[in-house]
Amino acid sequence: MCGFVLTNPGQNAEPTPTVGFLDFIQDPTIELAKNGFLMLWHRKVSEKDSTITVVYSNAQGDIPTLNQACDFILSKHPTLIATNITLPTITAIQRTEKIPVFMMVAPRPDLAGLTNEKVWL
Repeated sequence: MCGFVLTNPGQNAEPTPTVGFLDFIQDPTIELAKNGFLMLWHRKVSEKDSTITVVYSNAQGDIPTLNQACDFILSKHPTLIATNITLPTITAIQRTEKIPVFMMVAPRPDLAGLTNEKVWL
């Protein structure tokens, strides 16, 4: 588990938003989605002279570790949680109703039961 800050040195009086990123495995293809997501945030931060905190957690393919990783991210009170693949998405959705979960890299979210009014796809 790790955290890092994307920042632009400009002055900003607003609180720093925290983005949680929950991964289950390391995979080159899935890594592309994570990198693209973080690159987009970096661009937005640079455009607005602002800062965000990113809390990244990877379960390394272990389900008990995935639950702990999700709880760790939730303990940081993120503004939103990004997830790669279906299992971390389901884990995050089951653990919070108040924090938006941003799902990436899922072939059929409908088969995982992730297409209801609580989930934006």
